[in-house]
Amino acid sequence: MKITQRQLKQIIREELAREMQEPGPPNLRLAEDLVESCGTCKFFCPKTGTCKAFGGVSVLAEEVCNAWKGWS
Repeated sequence: MKITQRQLKQIIREELAREMQEPGPPNLRLAEDLVESCGTCKFFCPKTGTCKAFGGVSVLAEEVCNAWKGWS
């Protein structure tokens, strides 16, 4: 699939607008171990790769933030 320069600019504008509206997860970073990571957090949606605690912002399962909560 080829993306035109105009389409790319629109995508970037939309992403920037979304990021400015929703604060992201605090101190989002790559996890040191996968036991405490977005992939094991109760707020993570694996189908969409998003965090329900922060308005559906995209995150990787291998990342973690200061708001991590396990299922127990």
